[in-house]
Amino acid sequence: MRKRENPVEYLPIGQQAAWCRKVQAVYGRPTYAEAKAAHLRLRSELRRVNELAVKNLDEDFEGTLTHYRPGRLRNPRDQPEHQ
Repeated sequence: MRKRENPVEYLPIGQQAAWCRKVQAVYGRPTYAEAKAAHLRLRSELRRVNELAVKNLDEDFEGTLTHYRPGRLRNPRDQPEHQ
């Protein structure tokens, strides 16, 4: 599995915690369809702040969620390396 980058790292430090919660909410959705819809909403909001973060979010989203079954979407950093 490839290492997941954090799009929040492209944002000012004072904004990172709030954006981190928003990104985690995307990965916390129970199905791919719900996660995709949440991703599109977040992407639209993030585009107004930092385009590089949006690019990273897009790359990370598809690359990460293809490894997880619907109903088991979690932050891949919470997964053991051997899965």
